[in-house]
Amino acid sequence: MGAAREDGLDVPGSDVTRPDVQAFDVAVADAWQRFETNLAAYVAAMPTGTYITISSAQASHGQRGQRPYVDLVAVDAEQVLGVAALPSYLYPDAPDSDSADRRLHGLGWSEPGRPTLDGTVMDFVIDAAPDESDFLATVAVATFREVWNIPHPSFLTAWAVGKGTNNDGPVPLAHATTSTGHSTEPDPPIGLRSLHAWCELVGAKVDPSTVHSVCGEEDFDDLRRHATAQGHYCAARSIRYSREGARAAARVWRQQARSWNDTAESLRDAAAVHSGSSSRQDRPAKSAGA
Repeated sequence: MGAAREDGLDVPGSDVTRPDVQAFDVAVADAWQRFETNLAAYVAAMPTGTYITISSAQASHGQRGQRPYVDLVAVDAEQVLGVAALPSYLYPDAPDSDSADRRLHGLGWSEPGRPTLDGTVMDFVIDAAPDESDFLATVAVATFREVWNIPHPSFLTAWAVGKGTNNDGPVPLAHATTSTGHSTEPDPPIGLRSLHAWCELVGAKVDPSTVHSVCGEEDFDDLRRHATAQGHYCAARSIRYSREGARAAARVWRQQARSWNDTAESLRDAAAVHSGSSSRQDRPAKSAGA
């Protein structure tokens, strides 16, 4: 049985070694990676005056059936505006709405949107330049995963607005194959993306047995080089945004660099155990609630 997280999700423990659990983890990590990449490409190409609205399948109670949403709007040639639903507005009676608001703010949604007629704030905003579409996509995906606990992008719908009656409609972000062209690193192997997702989930490196169960018989040293390169790329992005005063963007990329470093360290430990150079006992993977 998995360890309970504070957000209500269970973190699998010993079940991670089962082939069906491993295949599921790989599929989920790959689906989110594809969704985020396609969203970044779509936002980068949006004409001025158009926007994409992404919402989850579940509707809230007591707020006219509104669903958790993130809108990304191409305001003009200099600005793309993001708008995210405020958890305490959609779910005013939920016991954890305040902590959900704090998680939203922690991702960079720090400015209240336009209030309703009665003065109620229903969403928060973040802005960026058009060439920062990868940052906006990262924040949007993190919002659905970390604030709304959406387990898979198939629970999301994306709709294009502003292109005209004949062009408005659904956007197949979960299936289209597009590329942003921003990253200088090739897409990591599927097993490595799954391990990275696992390290993000627990917020730390994981034990060698978990690495073996997720990555199988792949070359751990080669995967570690990939993970280290991804960490350097994310760290460089964080430094760049920090120098430009974009604190929210710097925070998101810094967290990505940290989780890639955890992934690289996990692979290093696993390679050491595999080669017999480490006599340390395997420890169970940490859980986010530990």
